[in-house]
Amino acid sequence: LNSNLPLHNVTMLSLLVLIGVIKFSASLGIRKSTYDLTQQEKHDLLEAIFLMKETPSSYNSSFSAYDYFAYVHSTESNPFKTYGHAQWSTFPWHRIFIHLFNLEMRKIANNPTLQLPYMEAPNPDAVNDLLSDETFLGGDGDLLPPFFISNTSALNCDDFQTYVQEDGLYPSCLSRSIGSGVPIDEDKYIMNSELPSKAEWDELITTYRPFDVPPYFSPNFTEEQHQSSFTSMADGCSSIRPDGKYSPFLKFAIDNLGGCPYMHGSIHWYVGGTLLSSSGPGDPLFFTLHSWVDLMWSRYQKRWGDDSFPEIKLDVDMMNNMFPGSSWLTANDCLDHEASMNYTYDFDYDSDVIATTRIGDDDDSTESNHLLIKLVCFVCLVFFIFI
Repeated sequence: LNSNLPLHNVTMLSLLVLIGVIKFSASLGIRKSTYDLTQQEKHDLLEAIFLMKETPSSYNSSFSAYDYFAYVHSTESNPFKTYGHAQWSTFPWHRIFIHLFNLEMRKIANNPTLQLPYMEAPNPDAVNDLLSDETFLGGDGDLLPPFFISNTSALNCDDFQTYVQEDGLYPSCLSRSIGSGVPIDEDKYIMNSELPSKAEWDELITTYRPFDVPPYFSPNFTEEQHQSSFTSMADGCSSIRPDGKYSPFLKFAIDNLGGCPYMHGSIHWYVGGTLLSSSGPGDPLFFTLHSWVDLMWSRYQKRWGDDSFPEIKLDVDMMNNMFPGSSWLTANDCLDHEASMNYTYDFDYDSDVIATTRIGDDDDSTESNHLLIKLVCFVCLVFFIFI
């Protein structure tokens, strides 16, 4: 600012900036935990989902608006051929994917304020409430294969058919096997009969790791590289079982399906059925799960910034022409979800405590820069208040 500018002008300018920030914040859509939704909000979301099932897709009219997203996901699961899974692009790809779903849902429901909620994964009460509420998105499957969902659920087979990718798309009932775990390898080791704890989720934020590490591709990572990457750890892409043994089954799932078994992936495995398939979006729980995953990335961004995002990947077109006319194709297009996509979360970002551990980075400059920025902001705030 010009040092000759009268102090009352500086104060007025500061107030205008503050008003602009407040207006911008007020215009943002807020994604809430499913645990905090009102009955009306649950009703509106469920009604919008059913309307999407009845409406042709604006991207490909041979599918319903809802089923097209299941189709896209099923074709974008192999990490060696596409960008959706098990690599640097997993989080930005899914951020764009669920944002486009949200926009399609709003348009079809004629409800511009409709927002996808998130599954509050670290809160057992919230998860149990979501999975058991048969008037909303909950309900378990039969005890025997193919584990079709209960007839008492709002998503029962008569009212809600999904599409599964297996040698072509075919209609099927929604399938779930909640908490049963998945037997793997020759010894039938049970994976994911329980969910990660709050401490495990928080550790991904409070311990610094670079967003990703070379070669930015989880199927080719060593276990050490996996442990050093926020992306791979949050995605859950390790082929080492909890008992410490290498698993050929997990390696196959990661390489061919992007089917990572830990953290984010553990919820897919815990619910089972449709959500565990490449056509996972066929289960509406998918969008609550990936809103949570997107919130985890948002927390990471708020806490550590985007400096460690691989710069050479920022402008790669990830979406494979699946959403013609979309404004969001690259990581650069979606890094700032508040500015470019006009939504935020009801999460208290300030609750993420200062990290005490740094993995995969010997340079303390990132933390120093964050502290400097906070100091400058504090000084500016004091100046604005007392001038």
